[in-house]
Amino acid sequence: MPCNIPRNIGKERGRIEMTQRFTHKMQFTKKAAVILTAMGLIPAGLFVSPVRAMSLTEAVRIAIVEHPAVQASVAALGASGYAVKDARADYYPSLDLQGDTGHQFSDTTTTRGRGLGGEDTWRRSMEARLTQNLFDGFSTRYRVKAAEKQMEFLRHQLLDTRESIALRVVEAYLGVLRGQKVLELSGKNIERHREVLRDVRVKAEKGGGNWGDVNQAESRLALAESRLTLVKGELREAEAAFLEAVGITATDLARPESVAPVPSSLRDAIATALRNNPTVMAAATAIEASEADFKAANAAFMPKFNLELSESRGWDTDGLEERTLDKRALVTMQFNLFRGGGDVARKKQAYELLAETRQKYHESVRAVEKQMRIDYSAFETARDRIEALKARAIASAEAVAAYQSQFRFGRRSMLDVLDVENELFQAKVALVDVDLQHRVSRYRVLATMGSLLESPELDSRTVVPSEDILTVPREREKPSRTNILRYPAAPENGEDKSGENKLNRDTAVQPESDPAPVESGLKDASP
Repeated sequence: MPCNIPRNIGKERGRIEMTQRFTHKMQFTKKAAVILTAMGLIPAGLFVSPVRAMSLTEAVRIAIVEHPAVQASVAALGASGYAVKDARADYYPSLDLQGDTGHQFSDTTTTRGRGLGGEDTWRRSMEARLTQNLFDGFSTRYRVKAAEKQMEFLRHQLLDTRESIALRVVEAYLGVLRGQKVLELSGKNIERHREVLRDVRVKAEKGGGNWGDVNQAESRLALAESRLTLVKGELREAEAAFLEAVGITATDLARPESVAPVPSSLRDAIATALRNNPTVMAAATAIEASEADFKAANAAFMPKFNLELSESRGWDTDGLEERTLDKRALVTMQFNLFRGGGDVARKKQAYELLAETRQKYHESVRAVEKQMRIDYSAFETARDRIEALKARAIASAEAVAAYQSQFRFGRRSMLDVLDVENELFQAKVALVDVDLQHRVSRYRVLATMGSLLESPELDSRTVVPSEDILTVPREREKPSRTNILRYPAAPENGEDKSGENKLNRDTAVQPESDPAPVESGLKDASP
């Protein structure tokens, strides 16, 4: 089977470079338009285009193509493709051409028989040799298999890198939206504190209040401004994370409306993760690669047979001033009997490396299961908190309205009003935070399952073009029982035919009845 991975990698790189050139060209065009407009050489509105907010899908599309970590994984995958071609080269014949010329002194029975004694000649020779491997102890077969499994391992790593970068983009994207919303709420909170401070000060100046209330209002305003500074810092951190993940600044981001569904139970989520997570799949492939390396090490204990076809021509060689011609068709055998114990050491090394990869596989299974339990717990916790925090925000809004009415009749102090308004502000911020946690936890569950880029708003068919180098079956066969003997295997779809329908039904992704959007809760909580 021909190895076409490097060619596909070249297409991928060419597409990336074309995208980058187009981006740079557009940036240059915009700069030129600004300069020409400033010089009055073109109408000001000629290059004006409607501004469209960047969607989450667009941000992910940019990141999983242009992020250095992804490009490094693509390069590593391309190198592994050439390693496969290098290993397969031993299946083909080797053709060598050798020539020499120079001074030669010969003192042989032939020269002495001719009465010449020692003879000085200026020799010339040329040889062409074709060597075809017939049997090398299955070394080539298993080295090719190991190289192919290493390429598959790196393909899974590329998918894992893309999923990780996509998750970082999602977290940064939603973090920026959260920061912007909290910044908006903080600004309104400060404006409300300033209004209260003005009212209290006017009332104190007219003798209807006391200056202690003014001082309290000033203290509350200073605290609100301090919170605003903290919120701005958090927003800058989120924007920095977005810049690192996507490579561009977060200017105008659209709020994602659709919410990706997750499995209806933790057991289903774990089963899907152990079947599809790229880390687990890569670890399973590493076992097969190490097993092939171990079998290749056994080749040193077997003889090697080659077919050799050669033709050599010589002039004035071996002290004889004559032309020689030698043609051969041979089957050669080479069998090493002793190499200082190096072959035994290499075999034992390969065995230990195989044992290491087996343990790393089970370590990755445990790590993925642990991560899924953490992510799913965070998802359920955030989901269950939303309704309670909505009720808190609505109750706080009703309390603010009641306190303001009572304040107008002198039954409540202005500080009482500030207390309930501060409670409403904190309730709104908590609602925004739990919405972020709910959304991020969903995406983390999908990322741990290895299906983040298949979610509706991050559909891989719209995020990445379909290429052979990126096409990996989402469900693959696990290592044979001999590979992971005495260790528990990850769940395998179809392993038990009688339970196949049940497994498919249990692991089906089902949409949930999600709480109403947080925006509606904030609207209801407005006094």
